[in-house]
Amino acid sequence: MKFRNEKPEDLKDHESTLIKDIGNATNETELYVEYQFKHSEDIGKMEDIDLDKLTNVPFQSIIYYTSKNGDKCIRVLTSSQKISSEKDEVQKQAKYNLISVNALQKSSNLAKEGK
Repeated sequence: MKFRNEKPEDLKDHESTLIKDIGNATNETELYVEYQFKHSEDIGKMEDIDLDKLTNVPFQSIIYYTSKNGDKCIRVLTSSQKISSEKDEVQKQAKYNLISVNALQKSSNLAKEGK
């Protein structure tokens, strides 16, 4: 997997790592990212991955932060997403409120850049 619609200067490791400095964060802070599969020729180079047998895609976020009292902390979030090629099924389960907030954030960032 690789990140999609992010600034190239924020990406590392062939677009698999995103580095973002978000400043102060609260319980209400939300950050949305988009993923996509890498090109099949890049995936084909990975000997331990058989795309025909792939049923889930694992995700992991590693968040480094400084607590209010100055402690350096790390939080690791891990999840797995089931793969489906059934468009109707995916659309029924889509969380459109998340998609719309992501679209608002992306369009706001583009407007800040004058686009």
